[in-house]
Amino acid sequence: MSVYGRTVVFGTGGVTGASNQQQYALYKVKVSSEGGTLLWRFPLETGTKVWAPPLLDSQGNVLFTASQNYDPLLDNLGQTSGHLLALNKEGEKISEHDADAAIVGRVASSAGLVATVALSGEVKQFGTASRLTEPAENIGSVRILSWRQR
Repeated sequence: MSVYGRTVVFGTGGVTGASNQQQYALYKVKVSSEGGTLLWRFPLETGTKVWAPPLLDSQGNVLFTASQNYDPLLDNLGQTSGHLLALNKEGEKISEHDADAAIVGRVASSAGLVATVALSGEVKQFGTASRLTEPAENIGSVRILSWRQR
């Protein structure tokens, strides 16, 4: 679940044992002292699940990952697939990118950059990171480490 002001966005299905025959969705709700109001529902393909909190930007856009055929109790990485999706503030899809395996982690962002990592280690990056504190000639390296509990 992600919160921005009085807006809450959350996805369903991302729990061990959730059926691959069920249709799950991403929801955006406005919360008030009187209760909540559903702003929109974005349905996913049958069996596609949201395992991590979505990312909300200040314009109301939503970035999130969804995966098919993933179960943390099974060793079926080769049979999974993942997607990075972007929705506008009305819940309409504006972008979708496929990954070669499930993406169960959170979408990371920085100034001008969005990235996510599939369980296979495939990195999806969109945009260009801007250097906010270092001069352009100071080029560094990044090491990405990941693990999977068995």
